[in-house]
Amino acid sequence: MTSLDLRLTLSRSSVPANTGEQVLYVLAEVLGQGKANQRIPVHCVLLVDCSPSMRVPIADSTLFRELMRRGAAHEVMLDGVPVWKIRDDLMDEVRRRAQSPSRWLGQAVRGAAERLNADDQLTIIGFAEKAHAVLKAKSPSDVVRLEGAVAILERGDLGRSTRLAPGLRNTIELLDSMPSTGLSQRIVLLTDGFVEDDEQALAYARHLAARSIPVSTIGLGVEFQEQLLMSFADQSGGQSSFITDPSDLPNLLDLEFGRAHAIIAQKARLDLRLAHDVQIRRILRIRPALGDVPIPEFEAGSGSLSLGSIEQRAKAAWLLELRIPNHVPNIYRLLRLSLQADDPQGQSLEPINRDVVIEYHPRADQALNPEIVAILERVTAWRLQNKALEQAAQGDQAGATRQLQAAVTRLVDLGEHELAEQAAAAQQTLQETGQIDPEQTKILRYATRRLTEER
Repeated sequence: MTSLDLRLTLSRSSVPANTGEQVLYVLAEVLGQGKANQRIPVHCVLLVDCSPSMRVPIADSTLFRELMRRGAAHEVMLDGVPVWKIRDDLMDEVRRRAQSPSRWLGQAVRGAAERLNADDQLTIIGFAEKAHAVLKAKSPSDVVRLEGAVAILERGDLGRSTRLAPGLRNTIELLDSMPSTGLSQRIVLLTDGFVEDDEQALAYARHLAARSIPVSTIGLGVEFQEQLLMSFADQSGGQSSFITDPSDLPNLLDLEFGRAHAIIAQKARLDLRLAHDVQIRRILRIRPALGDVPIPEFEAGSGSLSLGSIEQRAKAAWLLELRIPNHVPNIYRLLRLSLQADDPQGQSLEPINRDVVIEYHPRADQALNPEIVAILERVTAWRLQNKALEQAAQGDQAGATRQLQAAVTRLVDLGEHELAEQAAAAQQTLQETGQIDPEQTKILRYATRRLTEER
């Protein structure tokens, strides 16, 4: 039996009366517990970039250093991505010693499929200039069809540009045509470059988030749009990862399939009903990863925040920043939250209702809740660093340097010494070259998202 709980923590136990508008933080934590060893069938959709850059062989660090010593590599642009071109007379040797991401993807898909059961379903959609479903909701035990799909992915005959929206549209159409009851649905997006239709892709991603279908993203290399991929995950309840070594793909896909099997509740959402003159200024996802979440549209004070799926023993959390009005001394309800979700079989679970109630007092306690303070300190470090990376990308070297210096200080104070060293290294690179290395940028963005994870 699925058991969910909704726990609220306020930044203050009381607030001053008759002092004008104020800010109040509400930490909403969703805790889930299902049957021991519960495992439900999964329908996983792999949305795979098949653009030309995915077929470029990637040399490991040892081979690359050897090629550089031999003067056999120089940088060119392919599919909007800077890649190293190898001297023609050495290409046969490189092909023997290096593999392209598409080759690793084939191995990863085969390995992940072995971990799925006969009652699971696997869909694979390739995208580039156009999209094509190379495998449609088939059992992973259908080896012949799986090998045919992998072969199509490795050929990559879908055009030279990279457009994500057609792949997302195909995904939505496919899911619409199939029953979802009793299945855990999860989309895993893999790309190594820049897409040309990010706004249209974001619109489709919002549609999937509204349906509480998790979209997890994997960026490969250092020349992809990490903020776009992170937004897909944050608004849908998915995960966002990046790797520089394609051989890490099998483990990542294995983790994603494992998460999908561990779902104990799906189509989860928080229904929010605001009291008069109360506003939500910002929503942050705190766990499993730190990120901005779009504020839902409100009508007559009511709106819904999509949470995606809830995993076994999960402790997902969101932080709501409220702007609350002035009041005379009394006790007031500011917000009602209602957790709604379905069990894995598609049956509605009993709603869990919680109220945000606080006392307005002439001599209110000024102390802030230590748990909220600790979260806000980590959020501040995350924001400082993100601001620095944005300023560096815009060419504001002085502003980026100041923000990075402040981020380093914060991270040291938080005991995050390894991350502080990485931020300091980025600051040094910025001072020496006027920009931050793309790999440093991604390492920092993804690492700081983990500042609020449970330790």
